[in-house]
Amino acid sequence: MESPIQIALSRQTALRRSLDSTANNIANASTSGYRREQTLFQEYLARTGTPGNRQMVSYTQDIGTFRDFSEGTLSSTGNPLDVALRGDAFFTVGHPAQNMYTRNGVFHLDANGQIVTADGYPILAENGQPISVPQNERGQILIDSQGTVSFTTQNGIQDLGRLALVRFNDQQAMRPAGSSMYATDQEALPAPETVVAQGYIESSNVKPVLEVTQMLEIMRDYQSLQKLIDAEGDRQTSAITKIAKQT
Repeated sequence: MESPIQIALSRQTALRRSLDSTANNIANASTSGYRREQTLFQEYLARTGTPGNRQMVSYTQDIGTFRDFSEGTLSSTGNPLDVALRGDAFFTVGHPAQNMYTRNGVFHLDANGQIVTADGYPILAENGQPISVPQNERGQILIDSQGTVSFTTQNGIQDLGRLALVRFNDQQAMRPAGSSMYATDQEALPAPETVVAQGYIESSNVKPVLEVTQMLEIMRDYQSLQKLIDAEGDRQTSAITKIAKQT
């Protein structure tokens, strides 16, 4: 296989990865706390030819994924268990494998009165324990701007704990773990400047129109490369046929 086809195929492979990322962004455009992803590429130079007649051929290589951690817009829901963050912090989620981290603040109470994610994993307080709301009592859940959770009844206010809000030095090193959650081996650092907004959800930072436009551009580039590959294949077939006739 000659270099033109190899070069085109390397670019097509990279475009397929980019298309997967773009499609995933579009699919999660309405997912609270989701962060846009983008595939990164670099030039890869390879030596070809024979000794004394070497050439450098430029290929396209995908090297990883960049995540845009810019904040999404806030939408008011009035639900006391919808919580949004302003700042670069994450909620801490008690996962059986290891603690996970998320910006998706759409929570609810489970059968034990614990504040949990949509998948049922507990939201942890600063002491590393789940936050539980008293059962069989009628009251109101309050979460202040610093993340302190309390339960208010006619008999008074009960402090339930403070949300474990953390940040990390290298957000790009965080690994997606599904359901807008991330895992990391980095040390979790305190995030005292984060502002908590109860009764709000943070939307995805995906801009659907831009993603659809990018998807169309990727598909056009892919199709153009396929035409190049087909044309090069026809050229090689024609050359082989002519040589065969001459022998």
